[in-house]
Amino acid sequence: MKLNKLKDIKADEFMIFASLPDMGRVGGLVSSFLSQHVKTEQVAEITSSEKPWVSHADGVVKSTSDVYNISYDKRHKLLIFTGESQPQDPGELHSLCNMLLDYVQ
Repeated sequence: MKLNKLKDIKADEFMIFASLPDMGRVGGLVSSFLSQHVKTEQVAEITSSEKPWVSHADGVVKSTSDVYNISYDKRHKLLIFTGESQPQDPGELHSLCNMLLDYVQ
């Protein structure tokens, strides 16, 4: 798992809204809508390549990875964390949450 910090956040206090899609993808839809509605700016992303499988297309085998976005709205002091998928492995989910918490501290 790797954190790519795009921009520093300068705020004494802020709220965190974190959601990942589940079976109905509602969590991902809500955070995507919220990000667009309050006009957030992406400040970081976390890339996870800890999948026990690969993808195959056109004779090329690639490692799969998931990208999770961290966006911030200065006006509302709101940090939004979301992604396109949810880790299936509890250990990977735990690592993802810890990386987010380490970033915001």
